[in-house]
Amino acid sequence: MSGVSGLPGVATFHFGTAVTDMSALRTFWDALKANFPNSWVLSIPNSGDVLNEDTGQITGAWSGTTQTNVVGTGGVGAYLSTAGPMIRWSTPQVVNGRRPIGKTFLVPAMSSQFSSSGTILGSFVTSASAAAAALIVAYAGELKIYHRPVAGHGGVGCTVTAGVCANKQVVLRSRRD
Repeated sequence: MSGVSGLPGVATFHFGTAVTDMSALRTFWDALKANFPNSWVLSIPNSGDVLNEDTGQITGAWSGTTQTNVVGTGGVGAYLSTAGPMIRWSTPQVVNGRRPIGKTFLVPAMSSQFSSSGTILGSFVTSASAAAAALIVAYAGELKIYHRPVAGHGGVGCTVTAGVCANKQVVLRSRRD
Protein backbone atom coordinates (compact mmCIF):
# COMPACT_ATOMS: atom_id res chain seq x y z
CA MET A 1 0.00 0.00 0.00
CA SER A 2 1.21 3.48 -0.77
CA GLY A 3 0.07 6.97 -1.64
CA VAL A 4 -1.04 8.46 1.69
CA SER A 5 0.52 9.68 4.91
CA GLY A 6 1.64 6.84 7.17
CA LEU A 7 2.38 4.45 4.32
CA PRO A 8 3.99 2.38 2.80
CA GLY A 9 2.17 -0.48 4.42
CA VAL A 10 1.50 -4.14 3.84
CA ALA A 11 -1.35 -6.60 4.28
CA THR A 12 -0.06 -10.17 4.35
CA PHE A 13 -2.18 -13.08 3.16
CA HIS A 14 -1.23 -16.78 3.26
CA PHE A 15 -2.59 -19.40 0.88
CA GLY A 16 -2.22 -23.10 0.24
CA THR A 17 0.74 -24.03 -1.95
CA ALA A 18 -1.39 -24.62 -5.06
CA VAL A 19 -2.67 -21.01 -5.15
CA THR A 20 -1.06 -18.71 -7.72
CA ASP A 21 -4.10 -16.79 -8.95
CA MET A 22 -4.48 -13.52 -7.03
CA SER A 23 -7.52 -12.29 -8.97
CA ALA A 24 -9.90 -13.07 -6.07
CA LEU A 25 -7.62 -11.12 -3.72
CA ARG A 26 -7.75 -8.20 -6.12
CA THR A 27 -11.55 -8.50 -6.22
CA PHE A 28 -11.60 -8.38 -2.39
CA TRP A 29 -9.66 -5.10 -2.32
CA ASP A 30 -11.59 -3.75 -5.29
CA ALA A 31 -14.81 -4.20 -3.29
CA LEU A 32 -13.35 -2.01 -0.53
CA LYS A 33 -11.63 0.73 -2.57
CA ALA A 34 -14.45 3.27 -2.10
CA ASN A 35 -13.50 3.41 1.59
CA PHE A 36 -9.95 4.62 0.91
CA PRO A 37 -8.68 8.04 -0.27
CA ASN A 38 -8.19 8.60 -4.01
CA SER A 39 -4.41 8.66 -3.53
CA TRP A 40 -4.31 5.21 -1.85
CA VAL A 41 -2.78 2.53 -4.08
CA LEU A 42 -2.58 -1.20 -3.39
CA SER A 43 -0.25 -3.37 -5.46
CA ILE A 44 -0.85 -7.11 -5.48
CA PRO A 45 2.30 -9.15 -6.10
CA ASN A 46 2.41 -11.70 -8.90
CA SER A 47 5.04 -13.78 -7.14
CA GLY A 48 6.10 -14.74 -3.63
CA ASP A 49 7.66 -17.32 -1.36
CA VAL A 50 6.45 -20.84 -0.65
CA LEU A 51 6.96 -21.83 2.99
CA ASN A 52 7.34 -25.15 4.70
CA GLU A 53 4.51 -24.57 7.18
CA ASP A 54 6.07 -26.73 9.88
CA THR A 55 9.47 -24.99 9.95
CA GLY A 56 8.73 -21.60 8.38
CA GLN A 57 11.63 -22.11 5.96
CA ILE A 58 11.30 -20.84 2.39
CA THR A 59 11.21 -23.85 0.06
CA GLY A 60 10.49 -22.22 -3.27
CA ALA A 61 8.58 -19.53 -5.07
CA TRP A 62 5.27 -19.12 -6.84
CA SER A 63 4.32 -16.83 -9.70
CA GLY A 64 1.04 -15.90 -11.28
CA THR A 65 -0.70 -13.41 -13.53
CA THR A 66 -0.02 -9.73 -12.90
CA GLN A 67 -2.96 -7.91 -11.32
CA THR A 68 -3.66 -4.23 -11.93
CA ASN A 69 -3.27 -1.93 -8.93
CA VAL A 70 -6.31 -1.12 -6.81
CA VAL A 71 -6.75 2.65 -6.38
CA GLY A 72 -8.93 4.24 -3.72
CA THR A 73 -12.10 5.97 -4.88
CA GLY A 74 -13.29 7.41 -1.56
CA GLY A 75 -12.50 10.99 -2.47
CA VAL A 76 -10.04 13.63 -1.37
CA GLY A 77 -11.59 14.38 2.03
CA ALA A 78 -10.26 13.62 5.49
CA TYR A 79 -9.04 10.15 6.37
CA LEU A 80 -7.56 8.53 9.46
CA SER A 81 -4.00 7.48 8.71
CA THR A 82 -3.51 5.31 11.82
CA ALA A 83 -7.00 4.10 12.70
CA GLY A 84 -9.78 2.27 10.95
CA PRO A 85 -11.73 -0.95 10.54
CA MET A 86 -10.27 -4.44 10.78
CA ILE A 87 -11.34 -7.80 9.41
CA ARG A 88 -10.82 -10.62 11.87
CA TRP A 89 -10.21 -13.97 10.16
CA SER A 90 -11.00 -17.13 12.14
CA THR A 91 -10.53 -20.87 11.94
CA PRO A 92 -11.95 -23.85 13.83
CA GLN A 93 -8.44 -25.30 14.17
CA VAL A 94 -6.66 -25.29 17.52
CA VAL A 95 -2.89 -24.88 17.85
CA ASN A 96 -1.21 -25.27 21.24
CA GLY A 97 -4.56 -24.94 23.01
CA ARG A 98 -5.63 -21.75 21.19
CA ARG A 99 -7.42 -20.78 18.01
CA PRO A 100 -5.18 -18.70 15.77
CA ILE A 101 -6.73 -15.50 14.42
CA GLY A 102 -5.75 -13.36 11.47
CA LYS A 103 -6.23 -9.63 11.10
CA THR A 104 -6.38 -7.38 8.06
CA PHE A 105 -6.30 -3.68 8.87
CA LEU A 106 -8.35 -1.54 6.49
CA VAL A 107 -6.34 1.61 7.05
CA PRO A 108 -6.41 4.47 6.14
CA ALA A 109 -10.19 4.68 5.98
CA MET A 110 -12.05 7.80 4.95
CA SER A 111 -13.45 9.70 7.92
CA SER A 112 -16.87 9.44 6.25
CA GLN A 113 -16.85 5.73 7.20
CA PHE A 114 -17.16 6.58 10.92
CA SER A 115 -20.21 7.58 12.91
CA SER A 116 -20.22 10.60 15.22
CA SER A 117 -19.55 8.21 18.13
CA GLY A 118 -16.41 6.84 16.45
CA THR A 119 -17.81 3.45 15.45
CA ILE A 120 -17.61 2.09 11.93
CA LEU A 121 -20.73 2.70 9.80
CA GLY A 122 -22.99 -0.32 9.37
CA SER A 123 -22.73 -0.07 5.58
CA PHE A 124 -18.93 -0.43 5.78
CA VAL A 125 -19.19 -3.36 8.20
CA THR A 126 -21.65 -5.09 5.88
CA SER A 127 -19.63 -4.53 2.69
CA ALA A 128 -16.29 -5.49 4.27
CA SER A 129 -17.75 -8.65 5.83
CA ALA A 130 -19.34 -9.59 2.48
CA ALA A 131 -16.01 -9.05 0.70
CA ALA A 132 -14.30 -11.27 3.29
CA ALA A 133 -16.91 -14.01 2.84
CA ALA A 134 -16.50 -13.87 -0.94
CA LEU A 135 -12.71 -14.17 -0.59
CA ILE A 136 -13.08 -17.27 1.59
CA VAL A 137 -15.44 -18.88 -0.93
CA ALA A 138 -13.20 -17.95 -3.89
CA TYR A 139 -10.18 -19.69 -2.40
CA ALA A 140 -12.18 -22.76 -1.29
CA GLY A 141 -10.22 -23.70 1.82
CA GLU A 142 -6.89 -22.36 0.59
CA LEU A 143 -6.96 -19.01 2.45
CA LYS A 144 -4.87 -19.60 5.60
CA ILE A 145 -3.96 -18.11 8.95
CA TYR A 146 -0.32 -18.97 9.43
CA HIS A 147 0.74 -19.90 12.94
CA ARG A 148 4.50 -19.49 13.05
CA PRO A 149 6.69 -22.32 14.31
CA VAL A 150 8.17 -22.23 17.81
CA ALA A 151 11.78 -23.38 18.18
CA GLY A 152 11.93 -24.33 14.49
CA HIS A 153 8.87 -26.58 14.31
CA GLY A 154 5.13 -26.65 14.89
CA GLY A 155 4.05 -24.11 12.29
CA VAL A 156 0.56 -24.63 10.87
CA GLY A 157 -1.47 -23.19 8.01
CA CYS A 158 -5.00 -23.03 9.45
CA THR A 159 -7.92 -22.85 7.02
CA VAL A 160 -9.91 -19.62 7.26
CA THR A 161 -13.63 -20.27 7.67
CA ALA A 162 -14.91 -16.81 8.62
CA GLY A 163 -13.99 -13.16 8.22
CA VAL A 164 -15.88 -10.41 10.02
CA CYS A 165 -15.48 -6.66 10.17
CA ALA A 166 -16.47 -5.30 13.59
CA ASN A 167 -18.03 -1.87 14.02
CA LYS A 168 -15.25 -0.54 16.24
CA GLN A 169 -12.03 0.94 14.99
CA VAL A 170 -8.52 -0.25 15.70
CA VAL A 171 -5.39 1.85 16.02
CA LEU A 172 -2.13 0.89 14.37
CA ARG A 173 1.11 1.50 16.17
CA SER A 174 4.41 1.38 14.41
CA ARG A 175 7.79 0.17 15.58
CA ARG A 176 9.34 2.62 13.17
CA ASP A 177 10.69 5.97 14.35
